[in-house]
Amino acid sequence: MKPNIFGLILLVPALVCAGVALCTWGRRSMPGARILLFLMSGTSVAAFAYGMEIMSSGLPDKLLWVQIRYLGTTCLVSPMYLLLALWHTNRQRWLTTRGVAVLFVLPVFSLVGVLTNDLHHLHYAAIGLDLGGPFPMLTKAAGPLYWFYSIHAFFYMVLALGMLWQAYLRAPLLVHRQTTMLIVGTAVPVAAAALYLGGIRPFGELNILPFAYTFSGLAFAWAILRWQLLDLGPMAHGRIFESMTDGVLVLNNQHGLVDANPAARRLLGLATESIGQPAHQALADIPALVRLARAQGDARQQIELGEHTFDASRMPLLDNRDRVTGHLISLRDITDSKRIEEALRENEEKFRVLADSTPTAIMLYQDDRWIYANRAATAICGYSADELLGMYFWDFVHPDFRQAIQREGRKRQYGEETTNRHSFKIIAKDGAVKWVDLSGASTMLQGRLAGIVTVQDITDRKRAEKALRKSEEKFRLLVENSHDIIYSLTAAGVFVFVSPAWTTLLGHPATEVVGQSYESFVHPEDLPRFGAFLRSVIETGQRQKGVEYRVRHADGTWHWHASSAVPFQDETGAITGFYGIARDITERKRAEDALKESENRYRELSIVDDLTRLYNSRHFYNALKMELDRVERYGQTLTLLLLDLDNFKQINDTYGHIMGDQVLSQFGKIIKRHLRQTDSAYRYGGEEFTVLLPMTTSANGILTAERIRTEFAKATFSPAPGKHVSMTVSIGVAQYRPHEEMNAFVHRADQLMYQAKKNGKDQVCAET
Repeated sequence: MKPNIFGLILLVPALVCAGVALCTWGRRSMPGARILLFLMSGTSVAAFAYGMEIMSSGLPDKLLWVQIRYLGTTCLVSPMYLLLALWHTNRQRWLTTRGVAVLFVLPVFSLVGVLTNDLHHLHYAAIGLDLGGPFPMLTKAAGPLYWFYSIHAFFYMVLALGMLWQAYLRAPLLVHRQTTMLIVGTAVPVAAAALYLGGIRPFGELNILPFAYTFSGLAFAWAILRWQLLDLGPMAHGRIFESMTDGVLVLNNQHGLVDANPAARRLLGLATESIGQPAHQALADIPALVRLARAQGDARQQIELGEHTFDASRMPLLDNRDRVTGHLISLRDITDSKRIEEALRENEEKFRVLADSTPTAIMLYQDDRWIYANRAATAICGYSADELLGMYFWDFVHPDFRQAIQREGRKRQYGEETTNRHSFKIIAKDGAVKWVDLSGASTMLQGRLAGIVTVQDITDRKRAEKALRKSEEKFRLLVENSHDIIYSLTAAGVFVFVSPAWTTLLGHPATEVVGQSYESFVHPEDLPRFGAFLRSVIETGQRQKGVEYRVRHADGTWHWHASSAVPFQDETGAITGFYGIARDITERKRAEDALKESENRYRELSIVDDLTRLYNSRHFYNALKMELDRVERYGQTLTLLLLDLDNFKQINDTYGHIMGDQVLSQFGKIIKRHLRQTDSAYRYGGEEFTVLLPMTTSANGILTAERIRTEFAKATFSPAPGKHVSMTVSIGVAQYRPHEEMNAFVHRADQLMYQAKKNGKDQVCAET
């Protein structure tokens, strides 16, 4: 079949949109370019597919091109119109991956409905071929999905048009042209779609929407090539205009106020209706600004508005052909700058007054001669300011220092690197020799390098330093001959100095100690105590004394020392280290340890039975009282064993007391072997013993008692050669009852022991 005229015409929008897409491809790195690329690609596909649909004769071919056309319009055209409007109007929160995905949900659903229409006939209820016209045309009965698609696609495009129109109304004059082209490119397809959906079809079933894409392509191409849509980022440019902190007024060539950013409206108190009025009317309350608006060419002046001062400048606004289309007036608030200038003038005056009243000499020299000296400078050197102005800056320097000061001073005068501080002697006008401390720097004076110095008379300080050196020499002799160790530490605990006594007492050479931390010498167990001692010096800022600790001798032994320390501070008052004195107290500690050992031995003798090495009965009652207090306080258990050797009197009577003592001693050892660390055993009296079992129930106490009884029964004793005897023990087991009297508790255990004897001896008896 010969191509019909409508099919050929549709090649125009297809080629136009394809050309715009190709142009956009070259700018694909620009913001918004990819949206426009997909939009123009979709309209090109839709126009071309509709043309091929018209020129096809068979129903299957036409249906194929319908699906291709929907692929372009559904997924690329209507959502891309909306995305383009979102980008241009700077609605960034919708241009995220999630936002774009949400916009494509309905188009993708509609596309699936078109592609699967043969399965459900919900998009087109029926499709036929009309052969009655000049060329075959599809006849379609719309289904619910068709109207769903048409409504949401039309809504997307109308929404995009509304955003662009709103942006046009609010945007600055600078971006009106770009927005206008986008409105044209969107409005024509919207109008074509509205006519077709509304049943207004001048060419029968022929859909005029693909033809309208021609206007979109041309309008968008004009916006790109002519008005730099993708290059300038128009709405972003407008955002900058709106967010500027400086006020900006836009005037046309007739001196009419056509725009003002929010900052200008706020600063000048402009009402919304002022926009569009002549400048002399809109700015009637600010005559200086009216004069600036009417000035010729570029102009600039300062304008006072209330308490504020503004720097106002006028400049031409040029189009792409460098033609003047209007003017911009910028208003910058320079109130703070003016205040700073005024403060600077005041400070300069204050400096002059201060320089003449300060006790520090301030002097300036240039070309090797003094050009300024304050009162303190004349007082130090004895020369008047007028006398100094004719002198070289090294004239009154002492001969011993003159050459060095001349060399360094010239370097400073010429801006070269030099030493910034010197101490040297000068000869005053009256012949007096003085020490001075000079600090200097290079500066610019009337466009030329000069030297500026401050000078202080340090003659008294030098005398004091000399006296201090003598005092330090005396101190050094004292330190070197002291029997105690004198030391200094940094705030971090590093030795800075140790006296010779360190080597004498501890054997380490001083060179091996200085630079080391005290932690390298103090016994590990004493480090927390010594560290706390140093911290207390820092925290209190006062002398601390009395800390005792062990220090490692060079031979590996440990010596006891007692130390006192005071903090020393820098010029800011911060504590930077410690001075300390340490005395060797090793012999005293040995004497104290011997005394403690003697006291412990005496205490042990007073509470321990010599024969069995168990605690005695006096200590039993003290321990029992403490255990009962603990049980009552914490609600724990306590079990008491009361043990009595069976027939012990018979052993004494038959074999003598020596044999009896052996039995008692062996029984004490057996008891100890079956006790935990928390348990304790006592010789109660004669052949009676008690055992306290904390945190133990009666049942567990019975087990302990049985182990003691069993082992004792197996033990054999030899009172005479070839003679062997064994012994047994009866044991009463009682668990403490809450709030029970101590004596009642002991009596109950005693009665249980007697019950064991009554029951035949060699057994354990407890309450059931």
